Amino acid sequence: MAQMNTSIKIHWNGAMQGAGRIEGTELGVAIAIPASFGGSGAGTDPKSLLVSAAASCYAMTLIAMLEAKKLPVAGLAMHCNASESKDAGVSIDYDVRLLLSSDATQAQLDATRPLIQAADTVCAIGNLLRTAGYRIEAQGQVATIVEDMAN
Repeated sequence: MAQMNTSIKIHWNGAMQGAGRIEGTELGVAIAIPASFGGSGAGTDPKSLLVSAAASCYAMTLIAMLEAKKLPVAGLAMHCNASESKDAGVSIDYDVRLLLSSDATQAQLDATRPLIQAADTVCAIGNLLRTAGYRIEAQGQVATIVEDMAN
């Protein structure tokens, strides 16, 4: 397993109505306090960054698992929805659409489906969030490129 060595810089201009930027080796994103909290809203907020980290970890974990099984992945599209309520806490739901190459066999399609949930149990960020009480669920569909173009 690769060791983590991450370095980022944050620059901020102004006060609550200001905005900033996070910069890293492979990252550059505008940040701001949400308008609903009295900020400018002129950038992404910490909760969105956290959900983005979880979703990207899940997606990359899934792609790595598919590659390890030598499944012919052509692409992935994913919608992520996060919600928070006093009663239910924080929930993150992934809706995944996987495309396999047009020459994928039925056995490959069948082997792909269980990995949608399996990747969720392996993703380090998702597991960390679960220890903080987050509920995370993944669901999805698998199709070949030919099937997708017909729909």
